[in-house]
Amino acid sequence: IAYDLMIACRDIGLGKLHVPELLGPYEIEPITTEGAYDDSVIRKDVPPYLAGKGADFQVQGVNSIGLERNGFSEEVIRNIKRFYKFFYVQKLTLSQAIEKTAVELAASKEADFFIAFLRQSKLGVVR
Repeated sequence: IAYDLMIACRDIGLGKLHVPELLGPYEIEPITTEGAYDDSVIRKDVPPYLAGKGADFQVQGVNSIGLERNGFSEEVIRNIKRFYKFFYVQKLTLSQAIEKTAVELAASKEADFFIAFLRQSKLGVVR
C-alpha cells in the first residue's frame, strides 16, 4: 500500500494523474524544465544586494525589499544605495567607484563585501 501511495503521489505531483476526490476541479500541470531558461542570459557575475531583469540581464537597482526582509537596517540600505549610485548611476569606472566607495563608506562592512566581490569576480560584473 505504501508503495502504491508513493507512486500515486508522484504521478499527481507530475500532473500525470488527476484525482478529483483529492483536488476537486483543479489539475496540476505537468512539470517541465524544457525552455524554462532559454531567454535568460547572464554572462557576468551579479553583485550582492542588487536586483535586475531582462533576457540580457541588466541591474535595475538595490533589492531593498529583500534586504529589509533579511533584517538590514534602513541606514545600511541607504549606504548600499549610495555605493550602488557610484557604480551604476554616476557611470564611474570600476576603479573610480571602488575608490570613492572606500573613501566615503570606509566603515561599512557591506561596502567592503561589495568591493571584495567585485575584485574576486572572474567573469566581470553586470554593469
